[in-house]
Amino acid sequence: MKYFSLEYISIITGFLLVVIGIWGILTQKNIIKMIIGFTIFDTGLHVIMVSIAYVRGKTAPILDDAVGIKDVADKIVDPVPQALVLTAIVIGLGVTANVSLCN
Repeated sequence: MKYFSLEYISIITGFLLVVIGIWGILTQKNIIKMIIGFTIFDTGLHVIMVSIAYVRGKTAPILDDAVGIKDVADKIVDPVPQALVLTAIVIGLGVTANVSLCN
């Protein structure tokens, strides 16, 4: 039952999205279908990054009364992967829009 947890399911889903996206990029001749493949690939990478950064039993990096001041590092997850994924989403949207408008 260990492999049916949220972490493993999300990592497997992310890898499947990456494979489907690469397949779509490499096999399609229509530029719109290639852009859709790139978007699926990009989404798969985001899912993988978030699922690797997920830690069971920890909370979001928001300092409030629930977290407290003592042992903050033991109670919250690392906010850097979340920030990287948000940045990657914005960059991916900009690249997709640029490629779509240029063709």
